[in-house]
Amino acid sequence: MTRPCRLSKQDRHSRILDETKSCVFVRISDLADRLGVSTETVRRDLDELSESGLIDRAYGGATAPLPRGAKAGGRVADGGGVDEAAAIGAAAAQRVKPGQTVMLSGGGIVLHTARELARLSVNLIVVTNSAAIAAVVAKNPTIQVILLPGVYNPAEGCVGGEDTVEYLKQFHADVAVVEASALTREGPYEETSVAATVKRAMLQRAAKKVLVAAGVAQWCKPVRKVCTLGAVDEVVVYERLAKPIAAAARRAGTAVSNASSFHTPSRSRTAAGGA
Repeated sequence: MTRPCRLSKQDRHSRILDETKSCVFVRISDLADRLGVSTETVRRDLDELSESGLIDRAYGGATAPLPRGAKAGGRVADGGGVDEAAAIGAAAAQRVKPGQTVMLSGGGIVLHTARELARLSVNLIVVTNSAAIAAVVAKNPTIQVILLPGVYNPAEGCVGGEDTVEYLKQFHADVAVVEASALTREGPYEETSVAATVKRAMLQRAAKKVLVAAGVAQWCKPVRKVCTLGAVDEVVVYERLAKPIAAAARRAGTAVSNASSFHTPSRSRTAAGGA
């Protein structure tokens, strides 16, 4: 009987890179099964690929590397401009500590926050109304995910409504990370009353309230108000707030953080756990 050929290291590395491109997160155990090697062999492969900058090591596995703009606030290597959302999301993730309960709203920036938490954090409870965010953080086996009930909006990939808000009342979160579709000196706004109500409820149920917003949000037409600037503890943006909004934040006592100078810290072995 012919024995199957073992893959060379080069072939394994190629397969691993293909897997990280097609999946948000790949587990060591799954890679070992697919490649027909031990988990220790996979760990060595991942360490080598990580040292070369081709992947990012994460708890129990790996992900494709974040764009350079997300790590150092620089410009994407291909000249495609600043990866603003990824940088803001990664900066916001640093506000969450191991073992905490965190609420995450829907939104592209918060999705980057979720991806960073799945890579680096342990023993979290994540409460979210976004199916995409729930799927991302659930890839980390140490994170417990609570997907809120409610009426599903396929355009946003989120749930909302009375059931969502009522269910949120069961929780007291350490941190809430909420994204603003529009941002004015009066506060964050949303396109619909349903989204505004859910985000307002998340902020009300959290000890630390973090608002994230892309630069374009400062020029979007406000529709449904979420809260005042004074109702959030910190606003994380990429570079600077427009002067009227920055002045309003100062008057409200709300901190403003600049993600363009943010650097992702090295992961400790404690965070890596069994990786």
